[in-house]
Amino acid sequence: MSPPQQVPIANFSNNPTSEFVADAEPVTTATPELAPAGIDKAAVVDGASDVASPAAESTSTTSDPQTLAELFDIDPVKDTLPADAIEIDPTRLIDHVGQMKEMGLDYGYGMTTLMEQAIETIYISSGWGWAGSIMAAAVAVRCATFALQAMSSDKMAVMASLGPVTKPLQDKMEAAIARGDKQGADMYRMQQQEVIKPYVGGMLSMTGFMVVQGWIGFSAFRLLRAMSELPIPGMTQDGFLWFADLSSRDPYFVLPVATTAIMYSVFKLGGETGVNPSQANTQKIMMTFMAFALGAVTAFQAAAIQLYFLTSAILGGVTGWLLRQNGFRRFIRIRPIPSKESADLYTPVIQGKMKLSELKSTGSRVRYQAPTPKSSGTRRGLSGINIKAGVPLPAHLKPEVKLINEARPDRDVDYDMSTKGLSLAEKLDYYRRNYRLSYIYRRMNSGADAWMSKMGYGGKKVTPEQARKKKKEEDYEVERRRRFENRS
Repeated sequence: MSPPQQVPIANFSNNPTSEFVADAEPVTTATPELAPAGIDKAAVVDGASDVASPAAESTSTTSDPQTLAELFDIDPVKDTLPADAIEIDPTRLIDHVGQMKEMGLDYGYGMTTLMEQAIETIYISSGWGWAGSIMAAAVAVRCATFALQAMSSDKMAVMASLGPVTKPLQDKMEAAIARGDKQGADMYRMQQQEVIKPYVGGMLSMTGFMVVQGWIGFSAFRLLRAMSELPIPGMTQDGFLWFADLSSRDPYFVLPVATTAIMYSVFKLGGETGVNPSQANTQKIMMTFMAFALGAVTAFQAAAIQLYFLTSAILGGVTGWLLRQNGFRRFIRIRPIPSKESADLYTPVIQGKMKLSELKSTGSRVRYQAPTPKSSGTRRGLSGINIKAGVPLPAHLKPEVKLINEARPDRDVDYDMSTKGLSLAEKLDYYRRNYRLSYIYRRMNSGADAWMSKMGYGGKKVTPEQARKKKKEEDYEVERRRRFENRS
């Protein structure tokens, strides 16, 4: 084993002076002072700088030495908020409309905001708690959309009445789809649409209720989910029975299962419109899928969402049952639902196996038929005196101009009359007859056309009679060309 090596001592420890001392110049008053690069102000030691301005000395409080007694006597700085800030206590119950918006549930302008304000208003004014307010909001939504539901049911009843005509076309269309004949299926579909269009109108009158219900349902789902996730004060205690906490799901899945069962039953019995026309297999499958999909979506959501959709489903079943009663339909003045016997009676007539005159009445009830109004013809003579064509008639001899276009009516006969002095039922009947969506749409079109003509736009001015005559001529020309091209 080798002996340990001795560590050499550093050389500078034996040399007290540097080797560069000989080359160094002596420091005098003329030697410039070296300053570290990048430092533009003097160093601060213990809160006081070597060079301080008078303003800094007067305003600085940390550099002044203070005793502990003086430090304890200083008032603490209060927490201040901006002038436009609002102090919000998340534990305070809702006491004014708009408080949920202040808590962060701000959806701008739309159906979600309208639903939010409605639930807040019901909650504040009723005192029913969140569970009762949510159920009341569902009832209010159903009442507000019942007019659209009745209108859709009326159109569906018309389609059911046209079943003997449209059923053969429906069967042919399904057969064409089954064999892959897309052109034939489109042709039968177009024929079916041409049959029902004069009686049903556009698709908006039939699907408007479903679109509005979907829009409101999505808005309610969006709002209630946000209220449960926050949660809004009181949501965790305002439930009842086994779901006292509305911000968590139903632990026994009773609410979503009940919602699915009710909606499935409603769809099987004819839907919320109360009418079950001959539906295609794809439509039946779609309705069944919607019932189970809604239950699956809401199964793991908060109890507030489940309670809303359960209430809406129950009301949909009740209104659907009412709309299946012809007595109630006559009360609200919509078309009754045709019976199966009626369809079987008129099917041979549609198929050409029997004439309409051969049908015998099954009952002896006398029905009232309103008298046919006399048509006021064009008066061109007076007391046997013929008036030359083109000569203007005096005002008292001119025929009465009909304000209602019988081919395309935009109002009822009493539109220009006032509702003053009428009872509430008569007023509601007046507004129901004169303010249909189709009438409002036609009046708006007529007003726009009149304004365009007045301003000099829209081409040559024509009367409604001339426009109908021109349309009839154009249709005749199209039909003539079609027959000419298809002749053998």
